[in-house]
Amino acid sequence: MRLTVARIAKLTCPPGKSEALYFDDACPGLAVRVRPSGRKTFVVVTRVGHGRSAPLRKFTIGPVDRIPLQAARDRARELIAKAAMGVDLAAEERRRREGRLAVALEAYAADLERRRIVNREKWMRLLRRELLERFGDVELTALDRPSLLAAMQQIEAEGFPAKAADFRQRTAVFLNWCVVRGLLHASPLAGWRRPRASRAERLEQPGRALEDREIPLVWRAFDAATDSIFRSYLRILLLLGQRRTETALVRWDDIDLDAALWTLPAEVTKSGRAHRVPLPPEVVGILEGLPRLAGCDLVFWGRHGRPMTGWSKRLRPVQARSRELGLAPWTLHDLRRTVRTGLARLGVSDAVAERILNHAPRDHLLAVYDRSDRLAEMRDALERWARHVTGLVRAETAEIVALRP
Repeated sequence: MRLTVARIAKLTCPPGKSEALYFDDACPGLAVRVRPSGRKTFVVVTRVGHGRSAPLRKFTIGPVDRIPLQAARDRARELIAKAAMGVDLAAEERRRREGRLAVALEAYAADLERRRIVNREKWMRLLRRELLERFGDVELTALDRPSLLAAMQQIEAEGFPAKAADFRQRTAVFLNWCVVRGLLHASPLAGWRRPRASRAERLEQPGRALEDREIPLVWRAFDAATDSIFRSYLRILLLLGQRRTETALVRWDDIDLDAALWTLPAEVTKSGRAHRVPLPPEVVGILEGLPRLAGCDLVFWGRHGRPMTGWSKRLRPVQARSRELGLAPWTLHDLRRTVRTGLARLGVSDAVAERILNHAPRDHLLAVYDRSDRLAEMRDALERWARHVTGLVRAETAEIVALRP
């Protein structure tokens, strides 16, 4: 029959059959496939190659309720012409499907999981939100440089420069991965660089370290956290100076409370090296007081036993309390800077302080020949820092009590 919209609407699948094909006289090879469920799909039935000996193949175009009839005819003629030239339509369709953004992102997520990348869930949430939700499930070739740069500028204009930088970095890495996998010929961000920083920008130091007078205030601000888990998490960040994500992912299996030692596996750390952190008595006391969730090994667990998320929302009441106490703005990474600066003020050597923060040695020869763990020195340094912090907090608390009438 000559297919029309009205005729397609009346097509049914005969009882006892798994499908029925109704061919279009106006475009030989194009048919509507009808299932017993009533689902209708445009398909093309054609031979791949020349002559009657060429194999007969069936290719799906798409559902009839989403593809106009004329568009289906145009697509069918295109496929039939390619099949006549011997083009492997199945392979081409597979490449086209793999070249869509949603499929590529899922393959990328699986690859990150296989490689046991620590921040894979955070990165994938960012890419799905800022790429997939923003642009839709488009073909990868539709992601051009002007569109991506406009997205980055919009995020930065909304007041999230760090988020824009993360999006720029993670998108570039993802697109390079697509090039390696043959999904793209070239990355649209290839060769793009941020404008060179001015002299004033280069001289400006990012972040800050809290002064001694601010430490008791920020300790009090931690009390504004909505739950005890996050409050303890913040205090341990200030006492140990470890990275926020590595601390958030700590498991009870990594902690030996009797030996007062926390061992970070290599697959969790940013540096890719196993790292041991001695625990001062103050930290051990905080850990012993933490509630544990049945069936969950995370020390700082979030909803339903999953790792903590929603940092901005969790920090909002703490930051509000900080402002009430007269503190200048600070970030989670500033707590790490505070520990490093405080260790230097206490006279801890750079080698020990950098080892505590698990920074890679700047001196190549030092990295090659110095294989000592410096665990005893690290323990002494962290215990001195913990006593310093708690001493400041106790002094401030005693001063407040003394001023009461």
